Amino acid sequence: MKAIGVRSVELTVAQTDQSAHTIILTKVYHCPDFFTNVVSLSVLRGKGAFFDGLHNTINFVKDRAEIAYTLCINGLNTFILVDNPAEVPFAMALATARSHLYEKGMLAKATIETWHKRLQHLPPAQIHLLARSMKGIIVTEDKPFHCEDCYLGKAKKQISKRPQRRSNRIFKKVHVNVVGPLKHKGLHGEKYWVLFTDNRTRFRWIYCISNRGSAASTLKQFVCIIKTQIGITIGCFQLDGAAEWFSKDITDFFKDEGILTEVSTPYTAHQNGIAEKANHLVEERVRVMLIETQLPPKL
Repeated sequence: MKAIGVRSVELTVAQTDQSAHTIILTKVYHCPDFFTNVVSLSVLRGKGAFFDGLHNTINFVKDRAEIAYTLCINGLNTFILVDNPAEVPFAMALATARSHLYEKGMLAKATIETWHKRLQHLPPAQIHLLARSMKGIIVTEDKPFHCEDCYLGKAKKQISKRPQRRSNRIFKKVHVNVVGPLKHKGLHGEKYWVLFTDNRTRFRWIYCISNRGSAASTLKQFVCIIKTQIGITIGCFQLDGAAEWFSKDITDFFKDEGILTEVSTPYTAHQNGIAEKANHLVEERVRVMLIETQLPPKL
């Protein structure tokens, strides 16, 4: 809230005995966008005054002398302001009548289900708490109900925490994920990396590439290296639903090599959780090494 000015304000306020008293408030901030005028109780205490909630008055701390009478209107204790002392009785009567009209108008009766919908689908226990702690809410009927909108709107995705089963041999299943685009390019313009994780050993291989279109050729290269250097044919790739894994070229390659594929459901990264966890570990360790060595991010 922006204040456009600060000044002192002189007010003539009513007291309990229907007399008037002039007070001066200093350092009053003028905020045109604020919906009402407020006085800080902490500032009053700092000036040697306090609010007496039992009698709704502002009093001096030193001698308990009354400064002003306040009336609860719209839920707020409010000064009754007048232009001259002769207006005090009429002003107090009018303010009291308005406060009673407000309280009567604000009292509303409805069933617990109706209040539930009025209060943005608040739980019944919290509605009862509100009804006990404030005026304006009366629950007429407290029958149990079922809100289908709450079931649909507040539903949360349940993710299994059960660890995935490990393969009984190496390279029976390999998890693949493409990460990027990265915030900083590599020395040769790399913006992505392809991460391969063996399901059995959790051993990882990382290949940096300049665009996602190179991911398919990188996978072919990885298959050839494993077959040539280790003499094992990969049995299955766990992939996400990225478009690079569904081109005719790569699908024909999988058929020719006899490699099965398992594709995660869209927007369910936890189905390929091993690859996601591997990404997190790699990023974390690279970040730590860059911080330790104070090398530039492109490395």
